[in-house]
Amino acid sequence: MPEHCAAYCFGNRQTIANRGRGITFHKFPKDKDMRKKWEVALRREGFTASESSVICSEHSGKGQDYVYFQKS
Repeated sequence: MPEHCAAYCFGNRQTIANRGRGITFHKFPKDKDMRKKWEVALRREGFTASESSVICSEHSGKGQDYVYFQKS
């Protein structure tokens, strides 16, 4: 089953077509502090990432709101 980007404003799905367009998907970090920063950066009230939550490349590191999506 395709996974959806956790940023609900785009809703990109992990499909062959999106992969062909160059969209990649990234799991949330396992480190609790970094994961929390990613969750906050999404600005989704009440959102908590699960083990299967992903963020697409259209949201991971392109905008000023997503500076925490860079892994340190």
